[in-house]
Amino acid sequence: MPPRTPFPRICIALGFPDAETLLAHARSEYDDGERFFEFRLDYLPKPEQGVAAIRKFLARHTDCTIMATCRRHQNMGRFNGSVEEQLRILEAAMAAGAKAVDVEIESAEDCGPRLEALRSHAYVLLSYHNYGGTPPIDAVLRRMQRVPADGYKIVTTAKKPSDNFRVLEIARSCPKLDTVLLAMGETGFPTRVLSPGFGGIFTYAAPIAAAGTAAGQVSARLLRNLYRVEKISRGAKIYGVIADPVRQSISPAVHNRAFQARRCDAVYLPFLVHPVQLKDFFVLAEKLPLAGFSVTIPHKQKIIRYLDVVEPLARRI
Repeated sequence: MPPRTPFPRICIALGFPDAETLLAHARSEYDDGERFFEFRLDYLPKPEQGVAAIRKFLARHTDCTIMATCRRHQNMGRFNGSVEEQLRILEAAMAAGAKAVDVEIESAEDCGPRLEALRSHAYVLLSYHNYGGTPPIDAVLRRMQRVPADGYKIVTTAKKPSDNFRVLEIARSCPKLDTVLLAMGETGFPTRVLSPGFGGIFTYAAPIAAAGTAAGQVSARLLRNLYRVEKISRGAKIYGVIADPVRQSISPAVHNRAFQARRCDAVYLPFLVHPVQLKDFFVLAEKLPLAGFSVTIPHKQKIIRYLDVVEPLARRI
């Protein structure tokens, strides 16, 4: 097995329909200071073109880490080949210089000894994706751990606020495992910021000038400069604003800049909470736990029923 070197906290997910565009975005991100990239070979009409792109990119940028992914269409990827062909492409990517490969659990369960051969040359990240919701996580983790790998990635879709904690708590309950833990969608955005602080080995970001490869991805520049992903500790205080919609709120920009100026170990997040999910939000608030949160439309009145104390003037207003 290759030496275990820590990955950077942010991986730029690059999925494009032609190799030149892939390389152009990788170079642009490199110039912006990024050094860890996922090359989605399955986005290319011929994944072999991605193998050549890895070799070409690393020839000039030797200080970078590339993870190769070639997800099959049966698992919401774009590669139409067999598992055998998928593994052959990933082996070629390793030979071209990729230090890590992502193999979805559905393929890995059919690999047997072939997966162990991959592990002798690169870091194998075993991945699970659920685009419909967040199922019982313990069952997912048990299934995955039956297949030996270097790290385990669990990505679900957050349908309600408490799904964020259900995903993040895996890192706390399994501190000896290398994990990547994320929930897709706007509701799951907090996991993209908090996962490394909870013990996940890294989070994913979209390239600055293009869409990401999953719902909810934002740029590394935003994760690093506004949310300070690389500096969030396990003991950081978590604050936020709850709203629907919440994307337009300037509160994260205001409060995170203030935390930065005061050198506070804290982060302020946007929490998308639909009107029918207010009670569920308090499950998340207790378990994270949240140190405090702001409330805006449409929850300003309904929030009162969940509060322990309401000042008379606030109630009148």
